Amino acid sequence: MKITLRSALHRDSGAVLVLSLMLVLALGGLTATLAMLNLRLHQEHERAREDLRAFCVAEAGLNEAYAVLKDKSVAGVRDIVYPRESGSGSYRVELVDGRDDTQIDLDRVRLRCVGEAGRGPAGAQLMVDHVPTGDFRFAIFGANGVKLNSNVMVDSYDLSKGPYPDKADFVGEYGNIGSFKKISIDSNVEVHGDALVGEDGVFDDDAPGVLVSGDQEAGELKVEMPPIKVPVYPNKGTLKVSTKTSLPSGNYHYSSLAIGGGKLTVKGPATLVLDTFTMSSNTALDLDTTNGPVKIYVTGNVKLASNSTIHTNGTSALTVATRVPLMKIE
Repeated sequence: MKITLRSALHRDSGAVLVLSLMLVLALGGLTATLAMLNLRLHQEHERAREDLRAFCVAEAGLNEAYAVLKDKSVAGVRDIVYPRESGSGSYRVELVDGRDDTQIDLDRVRLRCVGEAGRGPAGAQLMVDHVPTGDFRFAIFGANGVKLNSNVMVDSYDLSKGPYPDKADFVGEYGNIGSFKKISIDSNVEVHGDALVGEDGVFDDDAPGVLVSGDQEAGELKVEMPPIKVPVYPNKGTLKVSTKTSLPSGNYHYSSLAIGGGKLTVKGPATLVLDTFTMSSNTALDLDTTNGPVKIYVTGNVKLASNSTIHTNGTSALTVATRVPLMKIE
């Protein structure tokens, strides 16, 4: 009897080869998928890097514009020629001044910078508030109080636009008034600016016809009232002005100066120390600073009646200084 043995290896070898081929194909597909995924992740990473680089360029341009704005004001930023190049890309800044565009607040400046670094642009924006500095932040500031009687208008004007108009309904928005304790406004008063009182202060504007174009708020007024050193001169008594009168350059001390009619002209350089100072309706005080500044110190009360005028022939407020403890404007 003849017995023949056949190996199972020959019978199953074809299935093993197919299985191995399928496994190789699956591994190849998985490798290709992983490669495509890695490529896509790399591309997304590069795009994110470019976006971040563009944003950093925009932020750097914004910081540069802000530094120029602080140092040279709006005109300085507008003098910069855009676009500007940097080591990582380019950028350009758009400035919008609230004084020229009613879409943003009057006292604000908007800086908007767009940076580009290889791919699409990225932007950054900064809104900046005007913060007045110096000795002339307020048209009127009274430590203990400010009272504006009926038909008073407070405003400001820009010397670059020429002389103050003879008939002015509106000139500028920086005629600010302020007090640590109280502001009281009577009927038909216009304040083209802010009216600010201290945190515990009182703001009274219930009278009809009152217009305050700026902010009306109580808060911490960061205003220092430095001590005033009043010069000492011999007292000349009382000066009453009823017609056109002129004071030559010099130093004067009057217990009372009352302009009851006409006009008083003070020629600089001059310093006046007054214990009290009053002006009647339709009178004028003319400060001639052609040859030097005029300084006025009032140690007592000041009362300015309606339609009284204080005028300086100079084009700068630096030529005139007044230091008054209490002023009443009617």
